[in-house]
Amino acid sequence: MFVKEVKKGQEVIVFENYGRVQTRGIVKEISRWGLELECGRKFAMYDFSHKLSLAVVDSPEYREALCDHRAEKIRDILRSGDAVADPVIQSALETIASALGDAEIERRFRTLIAMGAAHSEAEHIYRNATIKRS
Repeated sequence: MFVKEVKKGQEVIVFENYGRVQTRGIVKEISRWGLELECGRKFAMYDFSHKLSLAVVDSPEYREALCDHRAEKIRDILRSGDAVADPVIQSALETIASALGDAEIERRFRTLIAMGAAHSEAEHIYRNATIKRS
């Protein structure tokens, strides 16, 4: 149980409804039976097993999740259809590619293809550029 991991005075985020609702606050009281934040919200420990989740704001897991989200957000933007047409994004991609080098890019890309997370050039052209019969 996370009662030992969360301490009074720590800033936490309590997630409800699969992360759609968040309550951020400082832990005022924590016991075997419940968690109370300084804002007055109270949560029963029973609910953390199936309805609620908790993140400690100053934990390494929280910081890592923020970094992962930022990277995912950038990847999603780069995957958008108009990203390749943007000269700023195109320049940034070329800078990244030159910093990595062709050999490293190919090695990483082959690994992604082997895992099924990416497609070869021929597969990409087949999926995106071939004329479909109507």
